[in-house]
Amino acid sequence: MGKEIESKTEQQFYSDISQLIDTSKRTVQRAVNDAMVMLYWNIGKYLVCNVLDGSKAEYGQRIVEELAKKLFLNYGKGFEKTSLFRMIKFYREFPDAEKVATLSQQLSWSHFVVLLPIEDETKREFYAVMCSNENWSVRTLRERRKSMLFERTAISKKPAETIKNDLAVLQSVNKMSPDLFY
Repeated sequence: MGKEIESKTEQQFYSDISQLIDTSKRTVQRAVNDAMVMLYWNIGKYLVCNVLDGSKAEYGQRIVEELAKKLFLNYGKGFEKTSLFRMIKFYREFPDAEKVATLSQQLSWSHFVVLLPIEDETKREFYAVMCSNENWSVRTLRERRKSMLFERTAISKKPAETIKNDLAVLQSVNKMSPDLFY
C-alpha cells in the first residue's frame, strides 16, 4: 500500500509540474505571437507612412522591393516582397493599433493573413470578432469563410451601421447572440 501512495504522489507531482510547463509554454507562445503581429503592423505602418505616402506609386514600390531583398537576406523567409506588401495591407486594413493589440491576444498572424483578402470591412470585422470570441483555429476560419457564414447570418441583412454596433456588442459581451442566426 505504501508504494501505491508513493506512486500516486509522484504522479501528482509530475502532473502539477507538467501543467506548469504547459501553461508557461502557452504564455510564451502568446507573447511571441503578440510581438510578431505588432511588429508586422508597425512595419506596414512605417512603409505606408515613410515610403509609400508622398511617393509616386512606382518609386515607392521599387523601394519596398529593394528593402525586401535586404531584409530577406538578413532575417529570412518572413520578410520577402510578398510579406512586406501583406504587412502594408495589414496596416491599411487594420489601422487602429489598439484594436490590433487586442485582437492579437486571440488571433495569430495566420488568422490575419486569412482575414486580409476580405475586401468588405464589415465582413472582415465579423470574422475577426467571431474568431476572437469563439477561439476559431485558422482552419475553422477558412471553413467558415468558405461556407459563407457571414452571408448566412441574420446580421448580414442589416444596415452597415447596425452591423458595426452589433459587432461591438458581440465583442464586448464576448458571446454570440442567437439573433445573429435567425
